Amino acid sequence: MCEYCDDDCRSRRTIELSEGHEIEIDKENDLFITVKPGWEEERIFLEIYYCLWCGRALGDEK
Repeated sequence: MCEYCDDDCRSRRTIELSEGHEIEIDKENDLFITVKPGWEEERIFLEIYYCLWCGRALGDEK
């Protein structure tokens, strides 16, 4: 979460995608992705450049 978002005002939630995959953010701002059983990939690598709540860019602008 970025410096502009107020953690206390945000409710944590889970998003289920149409393919059966699930994305969840917990109270410690950890991101979990549950992949539908039977999917062939074992690992997912994510680079997060934007706040998951408001969409603002994270880190230094290049």
